[in-house]
Amino acid sequence: AGLLQGALVERLGGHGVVCAVQDGGKAAANDLVRSFNFTEEHYRTLSTVSLSDLQEAKAQTASMEVAAPPLSSTPTELGGNVENVPDTPIKHFRKPCSQHKPSAEELRNWTLHGFTSLVMGAPTVDPITAVENLMPFLASSAPFVIYSPWQGPLVECMNHLYENRQAIGLQLFEPWFRPHQVLENRTHPEMSMHGTGGYLMCGIKVTDTTEPMVKAGGKMGGGISNKRAKRCR
Repeated sequence: AGLLQGALVERLGGHGVVCAVQDGGKAAANDLVRSFNFTEEHYRTLSTVSLSDLQEAKAQTASMEVAAPPLSSTPTELGGNVENVPDTPIKHFRKPCSQHKPSAEELRNWTLHGFTSLVMGAPTVDPITAVENLMPFLASSAPFVIYSPWQGPLVECMNHLYENRQAIGLQLFEPWFRPHQVLENRTHPEMSMHGTGGYLMCGIKVTDTTEPMVKAGGKMGGGISNKRAKRCR
């Protein structure tokens, strides 16, 4: 555990916050993060929080009438997520790979302004369930990507997002990884391998207050109003 979190921490280069969200009371072990040999500056960007804590913080934020403080240019990530976070000091890790639990103030700031991206790599979690739980924490126009070893669950999730007008620019594709044998004078692609490395679905979150998308003639689409259609001719 910890490969995805470590990759995100490395990508951010010691800036922002990577928020690893888990569904459960016990934090998962991030053993692989230790293998990245990060500096203290990198380790302090990784925070771990449970989904219930985020939901509770968002409910408290929604019930409070507070003026939003100005945003800084610091990005943040959610176990896959990145967000713009105000200049709130974050506690440094005392030991490499120790679990940092965000304060209540940090949670309120994150849920108030929204994360700026989501990366989800949990094959055992239903994509639609994960989307319904995590999308409310994303800011508008935030990109997201979801991995699954199977195509079917991602197709259903894509249709769900289209019908509920929750995202645009949705794409489903299959990355192809080919392992290589690396030996002296014998480096070449392996002859026997799995046919697929899983599937990825990506898109951009949108906030829409209009009516849900309807299917017309067996196709999904928002359509164009008559007035607009006349101007387009």
